[in-house]
Amino acid sequence: EDGDDADADPAPDGPARANSGGGGGGGGGAVAPTAPAAALNRLKFARQARVLAALHVLQQTCNHPAALPAKRWPDPQFATGALDASSPEFGPQAANSGKMARLLELLDEILAPPREKVLIFTQYLGTLNLIADLVEASFAKVCARRFYGK
Repeated sequence: EDGDDADADPAPDGPARANSGGGGGGGGGAVAPTAPAAALNRLKFARQARVLAALHVLQQTCNHPAALPAKRWPDPQFATGALDASSPEFGPQAANSGKMARLLELLDEILAPPREKVLIFTQYLGTLNLIADLVEASFAKVCARRFYGK
């Protein structure tokens, strides 16, 4: 499990309600939506979930392309050559991501004598593992500790 929650469908806030309106008696209480309205609500919710999933993918890609889970890459049979996950441009080297390159520059300054302690937060497990690997490869005397939970 990569730990990315982009596939998880968030639970709706509750059943949709429609106001019966109509100026007559009966109190004007809430009633369940009609079948077409309920279907429209489901479609709207599904569209919102897809948009949020796409934003998660973009966020992971901006962290580093190598941190993007394999299931998020375009299918190789349909992808153009520019989006091949096995291309060297998408490898786990820090130079393939401006954010990672800058992070290592900052760590170089921070870990120079007098050495400071560093705590790095990330939302994605793939990014966490990539950062830890890059830090340990770049700084021989540093052991990256990973803390995560579900």
